[in-house]
Amino acid sequence: MEQIKITETGMVVISDKALKTFVIAGHLSERWEFTSKFKKLDEPSLDENGDLFEPVYELMLEARSKGQISITSSYCGKNHKKDTDEIIKVFSFIEDNKRNIFENLGICGVLE
Repeated sequence: MEQIKITETGMVVISDKALKTFVIAGHLSERWEFTSKFKKLDEPSLDENGDLFEPVYELMLEARSKGQISITSSYCGKNHKKDTDEIIKVFSFIEDNKRNIFENLGICGVLE
């Protein structure tokens, strides 16, 4: 397994080449459930000449609050904003580096 620290956050991306997966981990995982994967959009197929088209993948990222979000004060609002700002940084990092992550995992296919 390989860990990549995401700058300006307390988060990391952990990739597992054997399973061809990656997860988002860190202090936000206490309050947020992260989903991160490369979703296969289609299967390999042959063109009319018999050449193989590799499967197409797309990056899927999601962060769901583990509890119901309720903002009852400016303090609660500021804490929630801190979380969402950090999630934006994490997702931006992954989106900017998705091709490297995809290739590092050794997934055979084309990334959209």
